[in-house]
Amino acid sequence: MMSDIVLNRDQIHKLGEIVSHFKEINKFRIKTDSISGIGACISVSFTLFDDKENDTSIDITDISDW
Repeated sequence: MMSDIVLNRDQIHKLGEIVSHFKEINKFRIKTDSISGIGACISVSFTLFDDKENDTSIDITDISDW
């Protein structure tokens, strides 16, 4: 089952900043959850250190529309 992830312009810009900053990273995982009950929380995770997969996570949730 596929589901859409909707990102606004600011979130796309944040993704670009993350990719530019972490040049050594080739794979990024985008996660969403709705545990807030208000809107979707979106984070980007990736493996920065060799000892644990997806050990670094950055929240790119935009709460301006909540």
